[in-house]
Amino acid sequence: MSYPVAFDGCFGVFHPGASTRGVVLCGPIGHEADYAHRAWRTLAQRLAERGLAVLRFDYDGTGDALNEDLSPHRVEAWRASVRHAVAWLKADAAVSEVALVGLRFGAVLTAGCAEEVGGVEALALLAPLASGRAYQRELIMMARLARATSEVDVSGGIDSGGVAYGAETLADLERLALLQTQTTPAKRVLILSRPGVPTPKAMIEAFAERGVEPEQGVFDGYPALMVNADFAEYPQAAFGRLIDWLAEGLTSAPPPPAPAAAELSPPGWRERAVAFREPHPLFGLLCEPVDKPPGRPVLVFVNTGRTTHVGSNRLWVTMARRFAELGFSSLRFDLGGVGESEDNPGQADFLDHIDAAFGDVSAAFDFLAARGDGPPVVVGFCWGAQLACNMALRDPRVAGALLINPRGAFWSEVNADAPYKPGPEAVEAAVGRIRSLGRRGVRTLLLYGLDDPALAETEAFFGVRAQALGELLGIETCFLPGVEHFLLQRAARVAVIEALAERLEGFKTLTPPPA
Repeated sequence: MSYPVAFDGCFGVFHPGASTRGVVLCGPIGHEADYAHRAWRTLAQRLAERGLAVLRFDYDGTGDALNEDLSPHRVEAWRASVRHAVAWLKADAAVSEVALVGLRFGAVLTAGCAEEVGGVEALALLAPLASGRAYQRELIMMARLARATSEVDVSGGIDSGGVAYGAETLADLERLALLQTQTTPAKRVLILSRPGVPTPKAMIEAFAERGVEPEQGVFDGYPALMVNADFAEYPQAAFGRLIDWLAEGLTSAPPPPAPAAAELSPPGWRERAVAFREPHPLFGLLCEPVDKPPGRPVLVFVNTGRTTHVGSNRLWVTMARRFAELGFSSLRFDLGGVGESEDNPGQADFLDHIDAAFGDVSAAFDFLAARGDGPPVVVGFCWGAQLACNMALRDPRVAGALLINPRGAFWSEVNADAPYKPGPEAVEAAVGRIRSLGRRGVRTLLLYGLDDPALAETEAFFGVRAQALGELLGIETCFLPGVEHFLLQRAARVAVIEALAERLEGFKTLTPPPA
């Protein structure tokens, strides 16, 4: 059993245990948070099964937490999130012993916060970076790779994995050391280093100077964990060792009562965690304007592959909150087996068989209908656009579809693993499917970035230029200059969101199409 929780503008998930010891899991940031999400969740579950109370959470301005990451000095905001998480665990889970676990950049934040919090029972650093400066260098290197250049101007900051590191934050990273003071950070310390990358001697010496000799080991399975979420694997051996180490000497205690419902309520809109479908619940976040217009369509954001409900580079979070300001409610949720949702035993892998996901999206529609919400408008990006479009084709409740950067193969077949078969018959079938949406009254918008290679694939498939696609398919189209497929830069995401915001006026009065 786990419970969504909210504290100090952050969303988290609490896994109650039956002991006096609690664990705060401090994950990585950006793309690495996406890669490790499911394994991090599984780790929390297995720790709770051993009796530990566990809290995992999103740092300020990341994941589902409040704030856009535009303000300066984000490092201190992230450190504050760790401190708030520790305070919540002590107060609301009634634990008397606290352990901190940090992964990658989360390890740098965690070690320093352990010194500030004081009285930490155990500190585990997984594949730790030696310092904030080391992370800064990695960010610059990744920016160079993304832009295919050997030089990157960092004076205006860097955008990576949906996190904007302004110039002030980059400077703060350069000054951030693993350990900040001469106090003892924890009674026990475990360091699991990446395979082939020994723990720096200076790191071991720094702990020794503070009166603790770390236990060391290798983070077996690290390379298979830190890959795209579609392929990431749970590091069985390393996390097994970590669980045993954290569970040493536990004292049993009754589990705490269930925490209060998780909700964030900034001015103008509110957001709360929801669960629906039995017996294997799906997790979602419902974002609603405070003054909710009755009967207005509700936006339903679907996953892109195994990227969580947060969306690629935090796209769905930012979009949901922007659209709430315009008076639109939305639901972003995880398909079965993705993010926070339970597995659906026996269900086929939806990356191979997209129709396996239809039941999950239909359950989201059922949930919204039971609440009395207006008709759904499905929103999808990349692979998710394929899922969104096919839901619009098969479910008569869908009133509209917003399709963002669908890949070229999307037009050929329903299933993601089906062979890509361009040709007259495939084109005719695709045109027929999309035109049928218009005939049924489903308002459909196709949006592409002009720098997206998938647009060139689509042009080649249909044999027409981009500007002719709308007339051919009988739908509205939008093409944005300077926007590439993955929306890596914040400017590209803002351009997409504002382009959709401008067109939402036409969606306000949509009603379900005739059956």
